[in-house]
Amino acid sequence: MYTDALTELLIEQRKLTRWAVVGDGSPRGAEIEAAARRSVSRRGGTVTGDEAAADIVLLAVDQRGVDAGVARAIAGGRRPDRIAGVGEAGLRLPAERAAGVWAVGWHHQLERFSARELNGRFRRRWNAPMTETSWAAWAALKLVGEALVRAGAADGDALVAFMESAPPFDGHKGEPLTFRRWDHQLRQPLYLAGPRKREDSGGPPAAVADVGGRDLDALGTAMADSRCRFAP
Repeated sequence: MYTDALTELLIEQRKLTRWAVVGDGSPRGAEIEAAARRSVSRRGGTVTGDEAAADIVLLAVDQRGVDAGVARAIAGGRRPDRIAGVGEAGLRLPAERAAGVWAVGWHHQLERFSARELNGRFRRRWNAPMTETSWAAWAALKLVGEALVRAGAADGDALVAFMESAPPFDGHKGEPLTFRRWDHQLRQPLYLAGPRKREDSGGPPAAVADVGGRDLDALGTAMADSRCRFAP
């Protein structure tokens, strides 16, 4: 889902079609690279081995390797907005090395669709910004609680059957959240955070775009490309 969010913005909207993937040999890096190769190809881009000629350098690294990966790209002359990665590790870079476009599930600066109120409540309660992990924990409890009430479910099978029927849930993301029946993935918009404007420098990447829109099945592995199947 993260890599699809990146390619939707960077290839389809910004026409940055030549990608280089820089990995670190980690399992997470290999997973990111495989997903990126599928997603880039599906959207008409190419993955090149020539990092210097690429429009975008994607860091396919473990979260602990993000800082070093960004530093290496910058030292090699890469523009801050021509580095990409997944997850919120890129939002925790030191201010002097803040760079890259990062696909995330939530951002503490979101304001639309009551996100500002949710972020504000979280900050007042915990004196910290709401991260994507925090949002996911909140959403999980909210969705299960609502499903129990709405379905009148008395056991796990009934709860699963209700969620598989794709009832809409509100996650303060603008579009209703639903579950795909075939793999139980949560359909949801994602966000891209990128370098701040020059006059606002000195902080972590700001939220710059939301992706997914109404076609939330465009984010995530398609059924035809997946080996995920539920046992009968």
